[in-house]
Amino acid sequence: MKHLSILAILAVISIWYLTGCSEKETDAYFNATVLEIHEKSILVEPFEGSEELKSSDRILASSITNSNHKVPEMKEGTTVRIVYDGIIAETYPAQINEVYAIYLVNSEGEIIEDAEESPNVVVTAVTDEKTEADTINQEQPVQNKNTPPLSISYDSNDRVNDIPSGKGRESFQWLTEKERLRYIPLGNRLNLDFPDDGTPVSVTLSDIILDESGKPKYSEDKINVRSLTAEEGRYSIYVDVNLNAMYSNNPEAYQPAGIIRGFLLDCLFEDGKTEEYAAAFKTDAAFGLSEESSSAFLMYICGTGIDIFAQSQLQKGSSGLELIFTVNNESTKEFYYGEQPLLERFEGPDLKEIPLLEGVGWNDLAYILAPGKSAEQKINLEQIYGTLQPGYYRFSKEFTDSQNGESQVVSDDFVIN
Repeated sequence: MKHLSILAILAVISIWYLTGCSEKETDAYFNATVLEIHEKSILVEPFEGSEELKSSDRILASSITNSNHKVPEMKEGTTVRIVYDGIIAETYPAQINEVYAIYLVNSEGEIIEDAEESPNVVVTAVTDEKTEADTINQEQPVQNKNTPPLSISYDSNDRVNDIPSGKGRESFQWLTEKERLRYIPLGNRLNLDFPDDGTPVSVTLSDIILDESGKPKYSEDKINVRSLTAEEGRYSIYVDVNLNAMYSNNPEAYQPAGIIRGFLLDCLFEDGKTEEYAAAFKTDAAFGLSEESSSAFLMYICGTGIDIFAQSQLQKGSSGLELIFTVNNESTKEFYYGEQPLLERFEGPDLKEIPLLEGVGWNDLAYILAPGKSAEQKINLEQIYGTLQPGYYRFSKEFTDSQNGESQVVSDDFVIN
């Protein structure tokens, strides 16, 4: 570790004072070279010999600080000291989300009192006026230090990925800023890690669809609430479909990463203390989405029938949007079916039948689906239903066993975006 001047030591002490940190040993800092400047963050390379360099040679640090010290003007090559909460998200680049202060340093790692001493610093006039950027940049709400911290991560491609979290629902506004918002595909499991002596005795999850500002997109009655159960002393959350996403008529909501979800975790600890933890991320409205109108599904196995399974495919025909509905009879039974269509759209968790256009009918014919055979039906959706708004749809057919007369409905889901 390089020798610190008396000025540097005094500056570090003043940082603790300015940030109001009661536990000085929780603060950490390192010196680094700025590689890139972003709107609300900086990409840096830690100095040789620093502990942070063992985590990563590239660290993306927030440039929104939690102190009264003004963030200096920087450019590529500027050398800085970053004082932070000691937590580094082990991604690549690694990430530091809570920064207390940023100081300019010289090549020896000593804090520069006058910015003009550094030849690689852009010096600008300082005013007391609040700029538009100051108004837009959201600071992380003050965090309660009397409750344990929470780390949230998920495994992907044989590596652990951390996602930012905060305390209190007011953190959603900070967490949904673009540079913090991660894309987590459906089907992943989020791991919740508390300190060894700080695991809560109960956790209640509120799963909320958020807008881009971090506010709930729908009313309180459209928030899914459930209790979590710890397994071997650890809580986790499986990221499944939230059907409330289906209320949206926005085509972008049915693109990959088109939904912002907020997880609010209401925790009760053994000492009687409570805390709300918040996390936000982008994900999909349903499994199997693509950028084009496509087949998608709410379950891993398409179709609700026991003996017959369906698969739908959308394509643009010369006369409008066409659905190709393919059914496979995987049983030893014979079934018959007709031409009558049934199209429904998810309105949140509920299905709403789409009416046929006036004057549209179908042939009253019966078709046979033999054992082990497949059948394909092409339906021009626009001709029989008109223009369909973006959303999540289900097409169904009724099939009847020719021997015992028992019927079953076979369905498949698809997205129009």
